[in-house]
Amino acid sequence: MADVVITEFIKGLESWGRNNHIDYPWRKEKRVFLRCLTELLLRRTTAEAVANRWDTVKQMSGARKVLKMTDKKLTGFLEPFGLINTRLSEVRELARTHLSRPLTKMSFDELIGLRGFGEYTAGAVVTFINGGRQVIVDSNYSRVFSRLAGIKYGPKSKDLLQLLDSVMPGPSADFRLLNEYILDFSKLVCRPSYPKCSGCFVNRRCPYALTNSTDKVRGI
Repeated sequence: MADVVITEFIKGLESWGRNNHIDYPWRKEKRVFLRCLTELLLRRTTAEAVANRWDTVKQMSGARKVLKMTDKKLTGFLEPFGLINTRLSEVRELARTHLSRPLTKMSFDELIGLRGFGEYTAGAVVTFINGGRQVIVDSNYSRVFSRLAGIKYGPKSKDLLQLLDSVMPGPSADFRLLNEYILDFSKLVCRPSYPKCSGCFVNRRCPYALTNSTDKVRGI
């Protein structure tokens, strides 16, 4: 039953996403280092915070540019995003790595070895920047699919990874967009608190919506 609901959700997500895709500035960014730097910042910073300070982020657009900056100057750019002590070293290592070997040439396993890169960040670089197919899971994914499946998945659940691997498309622009749509859906509809189940296109099949929402959502 869980597989059926999730497959239906994945199929319907393309149509939903076309009308609700959030136009974050980095999603159209072509500069690889800047795009990877953004994913690093998003690890512990909200998308809104990064979007609101996009002009600041763009000051760190090139690896050589970053390495030429003094610690004081680079700290000034990073300060609005917090975690200064760790991020300063993470950004410099990212710049050195990119100059020695382009990040677009690195595999998931290689990326995950970089300072500050967890499984999600490495997977995001592979999927959103390198055009590969790396099934990624974080707290947003686990919340959405736990509700859809009626099963509690953790952010690092191997069962959830296997499930998504079986229902997601192959490596393509569609795979990248689908992952962006999942993140947008988790923010706009399937929110941590006060989810908008009435606006969900699978609310009549979703165990969470059927159990926790109003009779109107359930179509009764």
